[in-house]
Amino acid sequence: YPSFGRAEIRLLNRNTGAITLAGIERRRREYGASIVSSGMQDTGVCVNLRFENPAGTHSGKLLPTGNAADTIELDNGQRVRCSVVDAGAMYVFVRASDIDLTGAETFAELSSISGAMHTLEMIRARAAVLAGVVDHDDQALLLSPDVPKLAFVGPPVMRMDDDANEMIDASAMDLVSRIISTQKFHRAYAVTAAVATAAAATVAGTTVHEVIGSIGNRDLQRVRIGHPAGILDCLVHCYAPAGEHPVKAVTVTRTARRIMEGMVYIP
Repeated sequence: YPSFGRAEIRLLNRNTGAITLAGIERRRREYGASIVSSGMQDTGVCVNLRFENPAGTHSGKLLPTGNAADTIELDNGQRVRCSVVDAGAMYVFVRASDIDLTGAETFAELSSISGAMHTLEMIRARAAVLAGVVDHDDQALLLSPDVPKLAFVGPPVMRMDDDANEMIDASAMDLVSRIISTQKFHRAYAVTAAVATAAAATVAGTTVHEVIGSIGNRDLQRVRIGHPAGILDCLVHCYAPAGEHPVKAVTVTRTARRIMEGMVYIP
């Protein structure tokens, strides 16, 4: 670690084989609490996590079904468009309005809506079949409760920040989104979800792209995600023109803090 300037650390995710570059721009002596990250109670040093070539974490493809969007029919006959995107993690994205939500609900509001989780799990399970994760939707909960995960998205709207208990203006975000992992509503927004959401925003025809609007073929694009605990800011690095895997990297800003100090002896 250099005594000053920028440190860039290459991290290998042994579960997926993916490379992440962690960039820290702080003098070593200044290492300490300084920045607040949405969804975190503690402050810390700003770290830019750049996820290299994030497409195909589980399936080997950015779009596991081969389509930017597919249609799923629910038990009541309702048809819902969804997009399965595999970047950082595999997520199913649906438009909040298609399931009678806005995407701006607080954690408490979502938890109190009767039947919401049942409907969302039905969508997730049927999308898992389309993505080839399981053979039948009744296997999804038992065999693959966490892949894919699910998110529902909507256009920007002024809303309440669960953590700070203050209003956030719609102009501060490009879309609102809520995620579900292992059949539970998330109180903030996972980094893997941010990577998948930002990647989905670059692909024409996905439900995320439809909500956020075209971001063009620029090499770098900012995507600001409004979630229950604040705003998560992402930078998407894309090939231009877009190819089969247009996303070459997604950068997400997080924080880090010192948790231990000691010495390890390696023979």
